[in-house]
Amino acid sequence: MGIFYEEVKERMIRYARINTQSARFSGTWPTTARQFDLAKLLEAELREIGASDVYLDPVHCVVYGKISATVEVSSTSPVGFIAHMDTAPDQGTQRAHRYRQRNHDQRGGHRIRFYADAAAT
Repeated sequence: MGIFYEEVKERMIRYARINTQSARFSGTWPTTARQFDLAKLLEAELREIGASDVYLDPVHCVVYGKISATVEVSSTSPVGFIAHMDTAPDQGTQRAHRYRQRNHDQRGGHRIRFYADAAAT
């Protein structure tokens, strides 16, 4: 695997370690202020990679930005990436740890086992 792969992998691990656990009965959006921790990091990283029109909505904790195409093509459509910044209230990041399944054959239909408990696949 190359440098790009390693960089993306480390970013994903860093994101997963940020406590973005939601609060089930909060009645607000986002449900916890700590979800802004990840949003602020994503905002900074988008600016760092050269995205334009980067904006963090200070009320709803949504990050926006534009990344221009690197090739001139007349018949392309924009692509949007959308993701939740919170984790379920039942499973926060206190127990998050690094786990990497190496050489997994997704076509083979084999389940990935994350824990010794066979039910946790």
